[in-house]
Amino acid sequence: MSEERLERAWPPASRDAAIIAFGPLALPFHFAKTMGHFRSIRGAVGIVGGFIVGLVVAVVISLLASLPFG
Repeated sequence: MSEERLERAWPPASRDAAIIAFGPLALPFHFAKTMGHFRSIRGAVGIVGGFIVGLVVAVVISLLASLPFG
């Protein structure tokens, strides 16, 4: 990630707590937080786009976790 995105990312302890507590449900908020901001229209679009990407990733992870492997 770029330095700007790393600055907006969650601290490791908070990120780990969210992942443990909420599992894949934390992904849309993580992507929205790291991909956008409210300083410009482009940043606001990044928040919405990041949330959508996070939802897609959460659904894919949930579907893969529900498959029977072997």
